[in-house]
Amino acid sequence: MRVDITTADADAADELNSLFGWLQRDEELTATAEVSRSSQETGYLGALDVINVVLTQGVAIANFIMVYRNWRDSRQKPPALVFKIGGVTITADDDSPEHLAIVRAALERALPDAAES
Repeated sequence: MRVDITTADADAADELNSLFGWLQRDEELTATAEVSRSSQETGYLGALDVINVVLTQGVAIANFIMVYRNWRDSRQKPPALVFKIGGVTITADDDSPEHLAIVRAALERALPDAAES
């Protein structure tokens, strides 16, 4: 299952780059998921428009959520991010536990065997 992460705020490009670095450097995540980046056709953020994360098992979801939460906790004011998970789009515009739970639930629904892992 592929997750695309982006932001519509051009001022948040550095933050998106930061998140990409956190995801790519986490050995537990990269052992269970593929992390890459690509450009959107509209190309409004520059060099890094979209973070692509491919998750294939439940443990990858747990690893992704942990890294994402730790990254958000490290930001003074986390930017609003847009997650595209399957046919679902979620905007996480604050660092509330509710948004984290919504993202996790969408991931688990998109990867049906995740609850069993």
